[in-house]
Amino acid sequence: MLTRNQLTKQLVNHLRDDHNITLETATKTWWVNRRSTGGFRLTGAGYQALTILLDAENWTVGLPEQPTSSILIALDRKLTGPYFLTVKGQLILFGSQDAVLYQLYQNFDRWINALPQRPVAQS
Repeated sequence: MLTRNQLTKQLVNHLRDDHNITLETATKTWWVNRRSTGGFRLTGAGYQALTILLDAENWTVGLPEQPTSSILIALDRKLTGPYFLTVKGQLILFGSQDAVLYQLYQNFDRWINALPQRPVAQS
């Protein structure tokens, strides 16, 4: 499993040279939680980088309600791939394993509770 920093490096390396995005810029602008131990939640800029610049495959699932702080913390601690939360309460997953498991459970609470805690990479 890749750490967020390793993933960011790989994504930056896949961008064409004319985008001129450094690892430092990508880390600061693509992730909501910029701490080295933070999760994989994308900012709007990160979402655009993955969908427009990198044409990354993604899956959209609905949330049962507007995300509460406990839902946000659970997503941050458990998801192992990038994800984006829309203002309309949609969860966009970029990790195929997370998306497949969500489809198997068909219930947000059962799905998030079944996911193991994400290993935290130390800086």
